[in-house]
Amino acid sequence: MKTATRSTFRQALVLAAAILAAGAASAETPSTVESRLKAELTAMGYPDGKLPALGPDSGPWLHGAVVGNLLFLSSAAPQDANGQWVKGSIPDKVSAADAPMLARRACVRQINRMKHVLGDLDRVKRIAYVRFNIAVQPGFSDLTKIAEGCSTLYTTVFGEAGKHPRVLEGVSANPSNTALEVETIVEVR
Repeated sequence: MKTATRSTFRQALVLAAAILAAGAASAETPSTVESRLKAELTAMGYPDGKLPALGPDSGPWLHGAVVGNLLFLSSAAPQDANGQWVKGSIPDKVSAADAPMLARRACVRQINRMKHVLGDLDRVKRIAYVRFNIAVQPGFSDLTKIAEGCSTLYTTVFGEAGKHPRVLEGVSANPSNTALEVETIVEVR
């Protein structure tokens, strides 16, 4: 009986050591979400594949708030490489060809806010809803191609959890005359 107990004890120790080693290894490597995000940020030209600096919450508004299991994010507008807001309507001030990248950049801000509020992007269970307000000239209606810039970023970074319902709205102007704004609601773990 003592031999059987020692054997079981040894097996338990080996198993415990393997679990601890696996945990240490996963703590040293970035999550799949983080590694996919880094690859996308690198491809978009962000230095070292890192999220840009995000200013603190200011005044009476927040970057986002968790209510129950939902994270509501403030709307995000695109910024250029120098951190300046991209302004004007599509297609007269901003080309329709450049607009999908602007939507993508606005969603980088949203991902940055998710990380800011949640602390860890692995807490994102699903992108629950996305709304686009796109400043356009009268008669311009090719909004789907523009929104694809953001939608494909979400699905690339979060996989199946990044697929979402969305609403596209062409507007005559956005606050501060930005080219577009993206609203996002996230289900969290």
